Amino acid sequence: MRCTRCSTDKLSIEFPQSPITDACEHIPTNCLRCLSARFKASSVVPGYTGKTCPECHMPLSDRDWIRFMEAIQDSDFVVDMAKIGVVTGARGVSPSIASHSTAGPLASYLGSVNNLPSSMDGVFYVVLLTGENFSFSLNAIRSVQALKIALQTKTKVEPLKQKLIFEGKDLDEYPQNSLAAYGIGSGSYVQLIIVLYAITPTSKIRNVIFRLYWGYPAHGADYLDGTCLVFQNPPKETVLFDFGHREQPSLPYIHHSGDIMRPTQGHHEIIADLANLPQDVQHLYFVLSAWKSPTIGHFPNPSFQMFDREKPTKQLCQYCIGKAANSQAVILCCVSRTRQGWEVKVDGRLSAGNASNYPPIINTIGINVNAPLISNANAPFILMLTSH
Repeated sequence: MRCTRCSTDKLSIEFPQSPITDACEHIPTNCLRCLSARFKASSVVPGYTGKTCPECHMPLSDRDWIRFMEAIQDSDFVVDMAKIGVVTGARGVSPSIASHSTAGPLASYLGSVNNLPSSMDGVFYVVLLTGENFSFSLNAIRSVQALKIALQTKTKVEPLKQKLIFEGKDLDEYPQNSLAAYGIGSGSYVQLIIVLYAITPTSKIRNVIFRLYWGYPAHGADYLDGTCLVFQNPPKETVLFDFGHREQPSLPYIHHSGDIMRPTQGHHEIIADLANLPQDVQHLYFVLSAWKSPTIGHFPNPSFQMFDREKPTKQLCQYCIGKAANSQAVILCCVSRTRQGWEVKVDGRLSAGNASNYPPIINTIGINVNAPLISNANAPFILMLTSH
């Protein structure tokens, strides 16, 4: 997600998880760092904290200010996306990139803000896409295999479902190798991707059903939008499938069901004939977003399930987000093409945007963000869709 103030791509945890004030009717698009700097420079106004929302200019009450300060204290550490896989030295950033960095010494920042061990303490970090992080000692964890076992203890994710990436390299290729052999040192960040399911030629799965579920809020039945965003390589248009665009002539192998409403929950089904998708189709992202509601926070347990279409009652994998917080959308998972077939991977990132405004979601995903968005092969894309 990109901060509209500093124009920097950041993780969702680096933004407020709720509106700045009780009166705000928008998703915060200024990061916590920019908000802190702005509030520090604010003048005092009698009767208020002297601070206003930078987007709608609503004044912050004492209650709003306390909530913001709690968000700062409770937030996970801030990760500069450009530095995933970068080894930091005693002063935070390795000398080779220090002269090009505008963010400042990250390791020192982490230690001072959240009392995390500094890079001098022999600590490295494993980070999920959501920003959730785990710290490990280089003295205790020396090999990829040992790291996976340690991660299983902390995440309950078995080693076979862990994909570890460092400086663009897949650490799974040589699990017996030492971390040092990959260049992982004190202050390094390793990315963890959770693989829910792998579709290979031996699995004989060709046609799959993706079900995107949501529970109803307290006031009764209501809608979320389940969307499939299709990305290609080389980059072409981003093709979408949602309630208003159930089929696309350019990709006849994917179909969206529209709304399926049950007594206690709603869901959308997206059928994809993976075996017949063109080779340039590389990623399918599955998103749930709020339509009328400003956030999806009132909808319990947004989740994703996958089935073999030939055996529609046999679930292949699932993923549930217990709390979606106060964001417009959640990117549930990604289905990516591999050399052997397809991988279904957990995402979990929160985002601004919805079915009437996809660019913020595409920006959060971070793939092909400058390509046109195609909702109909024979007509221009209309941002405002018909209400459910």
